[in-house]
Amino acid sequence: MLRKIRNLVAGNQKLTRETEKANMMVETTRWERDVARAEIKRRDELALALAEEAQIKVPIEQTKPAEESELLKRVQVAEEHAAEVTQDNEVLRKDNKGLRDRNANLVSIISSLKIGEPRATEKVSGNGNGGHKVAIKDANTLPAVAVPDETPAVNNNTIQWMIAGQLQTIPVPKDLTEVKPFVDQYLAGKVELLPCAVNAAKKAIYEDIKLVYQALLLLGVYRDMIVSGNPQEKRHFEEKLKELRLEKGGAVSNKSTFGIRKDYEVQWRGQKRDLTDALKKKKSHNPKHTLRIYFFYDKPSRTVVVGHLPSHLRNQLT
Repeated sequence: MLRKIRNLVAGNQKLTRETEKANMMVETTRWERDVARAEIKRRDELALALAEEAQIKVPIEQTKPAEESELLKRVQVAEEHAAEVTQDNEVLRKDNKGLRDRNANLVSIISSLKIGEPRATEKVSGNGNGGHKVAIKDANTLPAVAVPDETPAVNNNTIQWMIAGQLQTIPVPKDLTEVKPFVDQYLAGKVELLPCAVNAAKKAIYEDIKLVYQALLLLGVYRDMIVSGNPQEKRHFEEKLKELRLEKGGAVSNKSTFGIRKDYEVQWRGQKRDLTDALKKKKSHNPKHTLRIYFFYDKPSRTVVVGHLPSHLRNQLT
């Protein structure tokens, strides 16, 4: 993780240097253009003065020597070069913005890991006479990670997510009553929530609302991975799983659901289907801290169908 952050910061710095270099090239070409134009104007004025003195009506263009034509060509080339450099500079700025957005995402990960905080509780010492107290931290701490000052602050009310090849800032709804419109807006054609899942979400007391919406977005990545069969998509899905500290596994087994298997069955387009898979977080049965999203992949429609979230369904152990 630290190596990835260093590489992103180094890439950001490189793009910044290239941007500054491009700006200098633009200024240089503009300066050359202005010098050439000034020289042409000076020679035009000199030719006009000579013509007036000799009382000869000669068009200014006829008095220009071959050197002035060469200067005009240089001006044209300089202007074309400046336009190309300006266009490249705009591309570099967009790439720079993309790196900053990715840095913001990494800052969110670092914050969740609580890097740099002490592993043990702090000890407070004082002189016993009302003097200043000094907090002594345990020496066994994780190293802090330096993050550039220009990195934008992370907003816990938004999600940074790649959709259709573009990094988007997605607002997080205040609760799970908005889960259906959220999926319809950002995951249309990829993920579908069954009515039983929507009803379960409305009754849920799970506390990490943002993680539920991130997990649903991750199901969109899972669907793209299945449809494309691209190893790169698979790596992307696995990286996001680790980033969100989620697990993807089977939802049911004959042993664990004996006698209550109907809880894992849903109606989908006139057929009974099993909720075969689940995204999971924490092995706990406290509904405030345990996340389960039960789903199956429908191959004919190429859709991930969610049948229950975010609580744990019953099994023989519960």
